[in-house]
Amino acid sequence: MRRALFIVGIWAGLFGLYLLFVGSTSRPEVLAGLMASGIAIAGHVRTWAVAHRRVRVEAPWLWLAGRIVVALMRDTALVAGGLIRTLLGGKAGGGMTLQPFDSGDFTPVAAARRGFAMLAASVAPNGYVIEVQEPPRGMLMHAFVPRRRAENVRWPV
Repeated sequence: MRRALFIVGIWAGLFGLYLLFVGSTSRPEVLAGLMASGIAIAGHVRTWAVAHRRVRVEAPWLWLAGRIVVALMRDTALVAGGLIRTLLGGKAGGGMTLQPFDSGDFTPVAAARRGFAMLAASVAPNGYVIEVQEPPRGMLMHAFVPRRRAENVRWPV
């Protein structure tokens, strides 16, 4: 009962704020305010329902952080060299490349690994991930300066 009163109070407050911001109490605005506050409360109720679940992400944080720092320093030097070559009239020579990558299955752990791999590959200034292609193809990337492919298709784990 207490939770229901809380939800109704929040809904009424959101509805009131909507009308205050709009500055009108015409029929379309009242209906829009009812719907907008209802959608916001529905999102709140759904979030509340799943907020108490425990989420555990299995990732080697220290190893990932170290690898990202190393890639950032290495790629900064590569990009600086490429920019200097370009300023002197040369060509950087980069472009699209296909990095072998095992994208895994459709489990939450595999999705988290794909996300971390995309983040790790895109943080360094030399390149960024365009897309992860379905197995067995890999990860399509753009690099300003060409670089060596990673041998481990299961990275970053």
